Amino acid sequence: MPPERRGGYDHWLASDRLEFASDAHRTVVFDGEGEPVRLPGYRSDALVDAAIRFVADHHERPFLLFLSLLEPHHQNPTDDYPAPAGYRERYEGRWLPPDLAALGPSAPQGGAHRHIGGYPGQIKRVDEGVGRLRDALRSLGVEDDTVFACTADHGSHFRTRDSAYKRSAHEASVRVP
Repeated sequence: MPPERRGGYDHWLASDRLEFASDAHRTVVFDGEGEPVRLPGYRSDALVDAAIRFVADHHERPFLLFLSLLEPHHQNPTDDYPAPAGYRERYEGRWLPPDLAALGPSAPQGGAHRHIGGYPGQIKRVDEGVGRLRDALRSLGVEDDTVFACTADHGSHFRTRDSAYKRSAHEASVRVP
């Protein structure tokens, strides 16, 4: 990302298109010089760890940190929602939103039944990462002086309504995890 497109940030560790620069178990972002930086661990963990390091290094004066996570998200090259080891298994065969459960596993591409383990597994790991970041703010003594905001853009209907995972007004893709 050229400096003129970085929104005025002083510190840069990001990727313009993270889904093309990395995968769930190989995180590559770029520093302020445009050099690739490989971060260890599951992608959402690696990015949260980088955010925690930033906060630890900059907490003595006001700061703005923007952390953008790709998870929970479908990975196009693998047609999967890769969760960390053990996380998919926690949710396979569990609850589904009623509109998706009614479609059954014979829905196109296996429907939600095929992906239901990985998707909430990713969500659980992101939740844990957010908790670690909040713990870091607390341990550094800046939690009460920090505005912490989370947003998301869509849920997923797991290609049960059209060839996409979102972009429809059905309950599962409108609701945000």
